[in-house]
Amino acid sequence: MRAVGFVGSLAIYLVALSLMACSGKDAQSEMRDYLPDASTQDASTAEQDTTRTLPGKPDVPPTGPDAIVDVPQAGPDAIVDVPQTGPDAIVDVPQTEPDAIVDVPQAGPDAIVADVSSTDACLPDCEERECGPDGCGGECGPCASGYLCSPEGACLGGEERGYSLIPAGTFLRGAPLEEPGRRGDEVQHEVELTRSFYLKQTVVTQSEWEHLMGNNPSYFKACGGDCPVEQIAFVDALAFCNALSKAEGLPTCYDLSDCTGTPGDLDDLFLCPSGPPFAGLDCLGYRLPTEAEWEHAYRAGTTTALYNGPLVHIEYPPLDENLDAIAYYSGNSTVTHQDGVTCNIGQCGTHPVAQKLPNEWGLYDMAGNVWEWVWDRYGAYPEEDTLVDPLGDLSDPRRILRGGSWGTLAWGCRAAVRHWVEDPNDRTGDRAKAHGFRPARTKPE
Repeated sequence: MRAVGFVGSLAIYLVALSLMACSGKDAQSEMRDYLPDASTQDASTAEQDTTRTLPGKPDVPPTGPDAIVDVPQAGPDAIVDVPQTGPDAIVDVPQTEPDAIVDVPQAGPDAIVADVSSTDACLPDCEERECGPDGCGGECGPCASGYLCSPEGACLGGEERGYSLIPAGTFLRGAPLEEPGRRGDEVQHEVELTRSFYLKQTVVTQSEWEHLMGNNPSYFKACGGDCPVEQIAFVDALAFCNALSKAEGLPTCYDLSDCTGTPGDLDDLFLCPSGPPFAGLDCLGYRLPTEAEWEHAYRAGTTTALYNGPLVHIEYPPLDENLDAIAYYSGNSTVTHQDGVTCNIGQCGTHPVAQKLPNEWGLYDMAGNVWEWVWDRYGAYPEEDTLVDPLGDLSDPRRILRGGSWGTLAWGCRAAVRHWVEDPNDRTGDRAKAHGFRPARTKPE
């Protein structure tokens, strides 16, 4: 039976050679179609032996024209060798391990080498960052409550960002009857504040306003970028707080959607038809302090007229020693720059912030330099024994400023003094060259 099989196979082989000779085809290629399976496997094995191999290297045989070469996942430190491909071949190199080397030799004229690495290949960069973007679409980590992430990726507390943490608590607001310079609307009473909050250590400066808002409404521009921004309306201050909240990814505390004009632009006044709605003290964005918060922060635990002691001389002259140490007011605010205005001691105006002594909570210029807007409307203090988180008389048309200014007599720089202007939403008189502000922010729980 084996002889017959061999003779039969030999006969078929000879017939095949005869037919190929007549057709002019390549004898070797045509012959493969008639070889038994064992012979085909031997030829394939012989062809594979021509491919060079290295230990640990996946072998990819040579490919023909228009072939697609798929290189599977390589292990760590592997070297993948892709031999010569055909003219239109597509070489697909999937994701390899971190240290793998993919070697793709010369491809044909129209070959495409496709790197289909996934986004998982991105290596997060948090080596010197504790928060913020990691460079791969993720975050390096959240900051603790009460901290904000800086552009450099550092979690900064209040003091590191120029804010002091003002603790919740109870204090005496107003002035005792015997205090020199006391006014009738300063009836002393107890106030309880249930929320701690951050308050900016200085008033907003010209540079800070211009950086965020793009203009500078100040009269005393010659004083310089470190001087208070002034000629600020109440609603201008609200717009700055909202803009600062947006810049830091925080919720805005005021609805200014009905307002028109440009904040800080004296040729396109920012006006609001009615008092802008306030989101309340639980809003975690920037806002103006309430009148009670402001006085609590000024006093920093003290009960005297000034945060560094009593006020002896309520007018000028003579110069009051305590007030001179902490404030620029009508007795010491002379300037040499060209924008000074005439006062009883020469040319006066604002001065750079943080040049006088701060209070115990690290706040500068709470007395003098510029009056500071607070949220409340003016009104007589309620008669309750203890007020809790008061917001003022919401029906009164007047707004309050606190602290005194470069042009104020000494008595006007006391902690308890209340200065007011008519509802400023539709007038320009509140944009005085002595009006500024400092933002506050409720401390997150």
